[in-house]
Amino acid sequence: MSDVATDVFRFHGAISIPAAAGAYEFIQATTGTPGDIVAADKGVLSLPLAATEEAECNRLLQSIAPYRLADLKRVKFVVACSANLGDDSEIAFGICDTPNDDPDSIDDGAWFKVLADNTVVCESDDGTNDNDDVATGQSLGTTLREFVIDFTTGVWRKDPRDGGAVGGSAAVQFKMTDSNGLLRQVAKSTQFDISNCTDELQLFAQIYKSSSTDTGNLYIKEIQVDYKQQLFAVA
Repeated sequence: MSDVATDVFRFHGAISIPAAAGAYEFIQATTGTPGDIVAADKGVLSLPLAATEEAECNRLLQSIAPYRLADLKRVKFVVACSANLGDDSEIAFGICDTPNDDPDSIDDGAWFKVLADNTVVCESDDGTNDNDDVATGQSLGTTLREFVIDFTTGVWRKDPRDGGAVGGSAAVQFKMTDSNGLLRQVAKSTQFDISNCTDELQLFAQIYKSSSTDTGNLYIKEIQVDYKQQLFAVA
């Protein structure tokens, strides 16, 4: 069996994300005392920072890491954020082994970041290959945009003496909708290679500030994961 399955997560109704694992797919993890993660208007989940002068992180993550890199096809987030993030703030969302307040400290995965000036960058790591803050030429504000991390269709062409072309998880592609609503690949001149990742991966999204009274919000409309359902040994 090798069918394609899709997990779609939307946030309609009176949703409040719990701090402990339970019946719901996601949990909240925090540093400091940010606000609760709750469903806002129009089915959008809100991750706020509080006006407290402290280091804060408000994170949405899965209670377990359910995805194998070998099965992943693509991950999609539909998100927006505050129009002007604070000078000490940043946002990250994507898929990884274990999230961290500082995304640069994550061991395995691929994710987008939104910096304090609202510009969008891409990152990936697999313990061997590490790409930090790769520019996209795009920004994020209060209008929802679609972000895609593609694990299957990319091809990175190398010198034949270095093995020739590689694809899949050795050529992960980052895509996002531009100001005209068209989904386009970004950071095309960088090879995002996470083929050395051996850990199971989980979805995460977070907003962080290092220390200030700045407030801000990350808004999530939808998360989607496409992956292969394959038979494999579970023990």
